[in-house]
Amino acid sequence: MTMHSVVANYQKQETLSKLKKVYSILNQAYLNAESVYGEANTWDNAFNIGARTYYEKYFKPFLKGSQVCLTATKCGYESNYPIFQLNGNPSDVYIAGDGALSTRILFYLNDGTFVVVFTAVGGDVDSISHSENIYVDINGNKKPNTFGKDVFVFSRVTGKGILPYGYDRSEQTVDSNCSKVASGQYCASKIMREGWEINY
Repeated sequence: MTMHSVVANYQKQETLSKLKKVYSILNQAYLNAESVYGEANTWDNAFNIGARTYYEKYFKPFLKGSQVCLTATKCGYESNYPIFQLNGNPSDVYIAGDGALSTRILFYLNDGTFVVVFTAVGGDVDSISHSENIYVDINGNKKPNTFGKDVFVFSRVTGKGILPYGYDRSEQTVDSNCSKVASGQYCASKIMREGWEINY
């Protein structure tokens, strides 16, 4: 193997290790919260109580050492739109900023993983599917801040836990999205479907 291949393989394995860890941590926290408060579809409407209150009640007690940072700057990012698509284009994912504190919560896990829990995207939380999304940056605010490389997306699914975003999409759709010409938001789903391998 060339040195480039060795480095690339090491980076893939490091990515997989971090992704597995955060997936396990968040899933366990979510399932523990459901064991205490019942299935998530019976929880307080986060759009009404605010994302911070939602986090304090349903996430923080089950995530040892997590720390809220509230704004993109305080979280170490240069803008409210710090994420890139896998094809290299800027993403329109808005992690923070004016008006966002009632619809999402930003925090770091104690291992340095950055997490954004979306609780609403304007309007009624129950009518907007993206309100169930969780974005994780496995190396915090360090670059490349790119879907499929260090940023991955999950969905909260009542009664099932946290699943990779795109878990309910066809194999063709997931493969098409997790490619170097697309956004890469379904890459966690592709990785898990292929037995925790990175093949893109």
